Amino acid sequence: MNEIIKKEEDLNYWHQKKIKVATKEITFRPVLSQMSLRAGALYWANLGENIGTEQNKFRPVIILSTERINNGDAIIAPLSTKNGTVDSNYKPLNLEFIIKKINIENLNEESKLVIKDYSVVKVGQIRLLNSARFDEKIGNISPDLLNKIKIRIKTIFDI
Repeated sequence: MNEIIKKEEDLNYWHQKKIKVATKEITFRPVLSQMSLRAGALYWANLGENIGTEQNKFRPVIILSTERINNGDAIIAPLSTKNGTVDSNYKPLNLEFIIKKINIENLNEESKLVIKDYSVVKVGQIRLLNSARFDEKIGNISPDLLNKIKIRIKTIFDI
């Protein structure tokens, strides 16, 4: 029963934050729709409080969609460190792709302290995200690495 109470508290807390995100989107819509959201860019984003194994909370995400179709929204995949268990020996699942911290270009100073050496791109949890959920840009990955992630996505969806 404690788990249910905790989830209710988390959802109520997120509801208050979501109101602020929605207000930001309405207030700054013209500016947000002009954000340069480029494929391969990593941002901090607020994914909210989700259900089950969905990635949630404030975390890094990678933009997968091209700037050509991003108009205030972007298709993203969340990143995870699986509570620090991802290292050079970690074997990714079919729905995952490993990126190394050293492969993130233009990594900002603040994120250098937080981003782990290895992160898992949760390609099985891609979703559309409104630009109001994005916070600070973390850095970029190379087009080659982005293409490898897209190949993993094609494999998942048998495309």
